[in-house]
Amino acid sequence: MTVTIGNTDAEGRVVLADTMTWVQRNFKVTTLIDAATLTGACAIALGGTIAGLFSNDDELAGALLKASEGSFEDLWRMPIKDEHRETAKSPVADLNNLPSSSYLAYIDNFEEK
Repeated sequence: MTVTIGNTDAEGRVVLADTMTWVQRNFKVTTLIDAATLTGACAIALGGTIAGLFSNDDELAGALLKASEGSFEDLWRMPIKDEHRETAKSPVADLNNLPSSSYLAYIDNFEEK
């Protein structure tokens, strides 16, 4: 798979994705959790004391949110929508690690309203 690196602050996520894919292919994992802080965007959106939780498994997300209530690691579940997949498309590679211009135009239009 090829990736357009449009934001060199985000290439760590590409390495992490490669690693997580390798682990899933080579070991019989049933659950894989990444608790790294690879993006400043969550810190901007949620502040420095709440971690963004991305999960495609509602049961696991619920268990993690419940566990966070009794710990010092607050979590907030972030959305994963079909539109997000569109922003990862690249005209020259399989993926783009920077949102596409159509996504940025959407944000600009939203902010104007």
